[in-house]
Amino acid sequence: MKEILLSSGDVCFVDDEDYSFINQWRWKPIKSKSHIYAGRTVRCCGGKEWDTILMHRLLSDAPGDKQVDHIDGNSLNNQRGNIRICTQSQNMMNSPGFKLRASKYKGVSKNGSGWIARTKKDGKMHCFGTYKTEEEAARAYDVGVVDVHDRDFCFLNFPEENSCPTMMI
Repeated sequence: MKEILLSSGDVCFVDDEDYSFINQWRWKPIKSKSHIYAGRTVRCCGGKEWDTILMHRLLSDAPGDKQVDHIDGNSLNNQRGNIRICTQSQNMMNSPGFKLRASKYKGVSKNGSGWIARTKKDGKMHCFGTYKTEEEAARAYDVGVVDVHDRDFCFLNFPEENSCPTMMI
């Protein structure tokens, strides 16, 4: 593993065999709502416009209709073993979810005096039950979600208790 220093001082990780290729350009942080990515800008359209090239997309050679998932959730870890081409749905499944939610767990929300565990796939809601405690609902979500979604992309609330590859909050 080699480190690529971004213009901001942030560090990006790449495999040894990609270092020479990637290090020929100057990389800067590209900020999204929730992540910082390594990117660079280039002139296009006869020099009239700018385009952004993201390092993880360059390394994965992802087609335009696909996304690139960082398996461990670190958007600056661009080692080939940590990036994979995926659909938007798969990429969303490997995320901890939104920060502004009633529950601290993914797939769990308040339901009257209890907590409900559920997920959505292809527009259909899958409910795993209502529970007295938030933690019970989170554990039910972990059990149910691997049956609904692609197991390799599951983000679980309790990854240490399951074999599904995930990142930790």
